[in-house]
Formats: sequence, C-alpha cells, structure tokens
Amino acid sequence: MKETFYFSHDYNARSDPKIIKLIMKYGMEGYGIYWSIIETLYEQDGFALRSDYECIAFALRMDCDRIKEIIEKSGLFKVENEKFFSESVLRRLKTRDLKSSKTRASALKRWSKDDANALRSESEGNAIKESKVKESIEKEEEKDISLSEEEIKKQEAEEYEKWRIENDKKNAEFMERERLREEEANKQYPI
Repeated sequence: MKETFYFSHDYNARSDPKIIKLIMKYGMEGYGIYWSIIETLYEQDGFALRSDYECIAFALRMDCDRIKEIIEKSGLFKVENEKFFSESVLRRLKTRDLKSSKTRASALKRWSKDDANALRSESEGNAIKESKVKESIEKEEEKDISLSEEEIKKQEAEEYEKWRIENDKKNAEFMERERLREEEANKQYPI
C-alpha cells in the first residue's frame, strides 16, 4: 500500500488577497491549479523546476501557459533561476522536519534507557498512561533546565541552519536527478 501524507491547509486560505486575485482572474479552476501545484511541491520537498511546467500542465490537463502564468505572476510562488517554490511550503516543511526530529530524538531517548524493561510493542496499549507520565517528566525537566531566551534563539538558529543545509542538499540532489532525467529524455526523444 502506498504511504499517504498530508499537509496543513489554512481554512481561510481563500481569503488571502493573492488568492482572491487568482480566483477573480481564473475562477475556482485557478484555485484548484494553485492547490495542485502546492501538492506537487510537497511531493518534491518544496522545490520544482521551471522545466516541469509542461508535465504539471499535462498532469492537470491544463494549458502550459496558464500554469506558467499562475506560478510566475500570481505572487504566490517564488521563482529563482531554474526552480520555483512556495515560501509557505518551505516554512511548513521546516516545522514538520523539526517536529519529526524532536519526536525521533525523544523516542530514542525513551527507549534507550537501561531500566526500560518492556518491549515497545508490549507497551503501545498504555499510550495514554505513558503520555501522562511523559508530560510530568517533561515538566520536571523544564524546571531543571531553564534556558535563557538567547540560548533558545541560538538553538533554534542552529536547528534552522541544519535544516537549511539538509534542504539545500536535497534540492541539489533533486536538481541533479532532474538534469539526468531531462538528458535521458532528450536522448530518447531528440527535438
């Protein structure tokens, strides 16, 4: 079975001035195109290539010029060199990645304790009890660890920098895969 993902969607997104202008110009079809492009960006770690306009248009059964116009002229996307992205998508991916890494670290810490005598599968039924215990432990830890606001900002900046470096690496890998894919397509179907 294919894994399914989701992303947060503000319930009032249609009230954003840029979205309103999009709907005024293209109707709800434009709104659907916008969200389809957003879904595509999430599938590709936040970035897509401008050379993908035709593929996006084909997938949506739309005119390529309309896709290009929505991406480049609506103000809802940023275009840099050969790629485009949504700052909102990147911000939400960063938040998701940070939460995921914190959750992973917390789980590893919890399950690597020497006194953990229960197997993970045996204790899954006690999730609610464990959650309450975890909350009380975290409150105790918060009492013991009082970081200054400056330390917290520094820690957040370090986490962001790690995320940015990882994201840049993923983007470079994506760009290389796309370049190779395009090279292969040009060999198979020369213009």
